[in-house]
Amino acid sequence: MKNLLLWTSIITILSIACTNDSATEIEFEKINYQKASTSKADKSNVPIVDQNSLKIAINTLIDQFYDQSNFSAISLYSINQVIHPTANPTIILYAGNLNLSKSSIASIRSIANQSPSTLNLNVENSAMSSTAKSSLSIFVKHMMQFSNGDYDGILASIESYECEISSSPYYTEEDKAIMLTITSIANSSLFCERKRKDKDWETAVGNKPEDFIPTDEATFRTVRLALLSGIIE
Repeated sequence: MKNLLLWTSIITILSIACTNDSATEIEFEKINYQKASTSKADKSNVPIVDQNSLKIAINTLIDQFYDQSNFSAISLYSINQVIHPTANPTIILYAGNLNLSKSSIASIRSIANQSPSTLNLNVENSAMSSTAKSSLSIFVKHMMQFSNGDYDGILASIESYECEISSSPYYTEEDKAIMLTITSIANSSLFCERKRKDKDWETAVGNKPEDFIPTDEATFRTVRLALLSGIIE
């Protein structure tokens, strides 16, 4: 936990610029964009942090978590408290009418293990435009529907989506800050999930330590949704 706390000060909402000169079409679903209104959100003072700094910070936190954790409720709450030190999750994630960002791990597990075809997830954040919320809701759904083991493919899709976000004229700067925080969490989660699966496999076929706790697909889906929801209590 002390290692995680070292990173508390550098987890923050940010906006970034992608070096890709052309917008990349969202690979998850085509969306009919409407130009974002020039509201107060356009003029808000969003803290600006370099994209690479954010990714390094989140990846370090989540890498430690996946490497060391037994994925208990306490460990999930703890990692989210470090990622969201203000005690407010980056987004409010709903499954139907259920607020997952304020739900128990048991509820998260139940939702995470629903059939992907019936999973209904929606993002809410009063600071975001409707266009951004719609796009990010689709993104989160696809992160939870992922199950075919093609980690290279899904990670490449996330990177393309991040470039599309950064270059799009349809999102406010605050939209981009929030969206890119969530995509960074998703990217790190899936990358570290693959590493943990490899580690568990090696342990399972070798000499198991006494405290070895095997993981399964249901556990990884639960952890993924808990991190995206940002539950902290």
